[in-house]
Amino acid sequence: MKPLVEKFPDNIIIFKFDISNPEEIAKAHEFVISELNKLENQSPPKLDLLFNNAGITCSFPLIEVPDDAMSMILNVSLQAPIRITKTFSDLVINAKGTVAFTGSVTKSLPMLYNGMYSTVKAGLEAYASTLSVEMEPFDVKVIHVVTGNINTGIHDTISWSEDSIYLSTKELRESYAARKSVLETVSKKMEADDYAKSVISQIERANIRTFALYEGPTSWVMPLISNYLPRFVIVNFFIRFFKLRGAWDSLRKKRAGENGDNKTK
Repeated sequence: MKPLVEKFPDNIIIFKFDISNPEEIAKAHEFVISELNKLENQSPPKLDLLFNNAGITCSFPLIEVPDDAMSMILNVSLQAPIRITKTFSDLVINAKGTVAFTGSVTKSLPMLYNGMYSTVKAGLEAYASTLSVEMEPFDVKVIHVVTGNINTGIHDTISWSEDSIYLSTKELRESYAARKSVLETVSKKMEADDYAKSVISQIERANIRTFALYEGPTSWVMPLISNYLPRFVIVNFFIRFFKLRGAWDSLRKKRAGENGDNKTK
């Protein structure tokens, strides 16, 4: 934000708060009202755009997600946008404005080892979809931005436990290392500034019945894939893309050997 503040010192006001804390959300609401009340022709106070963009990821196998990591992503990436929208809805309604959410192309795809992120993004889309209908009588637009790969550094670098069953063979460990390398180097990324400019432009042109916008690499392609290709084709693609065939076979053999040993004993 610092470069933006330096470029537009009279137009940007920063208020830092923890979006996972309901009390701090309430304080942010009070702060925004106090700033809006300083403007002319702002009675009642009006907020033209509420953009729920903040979020985190959680890259673990679903059956091994630590409870603290699970709670954090559910709170920050799903509960927080819901709470913020509820708290700031009065200001948006006053303005007949827009509520926007940053969604993801992963919402309906079996994103291996990133299932919690897909889960919260699917939940966020469901929430926004219903909200868009409930806010229509107030002439408030609700926009869900299906987002591709953006260069924001959101991908976490957390390492799994050495006891993970998904690291229990040489092939699995090699596949895990290859997956991280693919995500870091192969994926095409859109710069965050370009993304922001394009999305805001699309929001300004949208009408009351516009719900989904698309921006970023694969933002159009992935929804088409998930909606029209048979699931087995999609699953096979991800298994091949992340070189998991041999890794899965090694895990099956390991489990079969362990079961055989148990029977012998």
